[in-house]
Amino acid sequence: MPCVIIGDLQKSREIEDWKSTVQRLLEILQSLSSKYKKEILVDFSLTVGDEFQGVLRSPQWAYDICMELYLTLGNRGYCGMGIGDVELPLGEIGMRGSAFYRARRALDICKKRKRLFYIVSADQEPIQD
Repeated sequence: MPCVIIGDLQKSREIEDWKSTVQRLLEILQSLSSKYKKEILVDFSLTVGDEFQGVLRSPQWAYDICMELYLTLGNRGYCGMGIGDVELPLGEIGMRGSAFYRARRALDICKKRKRLFYIVSADQEPIQD
């Protein structure tokens, strides 16, 4: 079952050298897409601002990828991982599915609870604080 990873930089509004930070993030994402090529359905890429995402064939390497992202970003990232269905109607355009919704939910939990990564593998009741 596919696994979507949605990531975000911590405190990106405080980053002074935004251009070089985005360039470095792009390099890291391209490197991960190349290194895990056999495991990836959709390469990692920037989406909005400092958010990025990628789609894996399975969750097998999700933890390793998130740890690599975390370490290469200098401990400044969050990773939400969602396992479920993925719809790719036009390749990388118009993607959706339960894995995306779960990854977004996992990313929100990361930010709220100050966790580095979180995985949501099934629809469940909202987590109580």
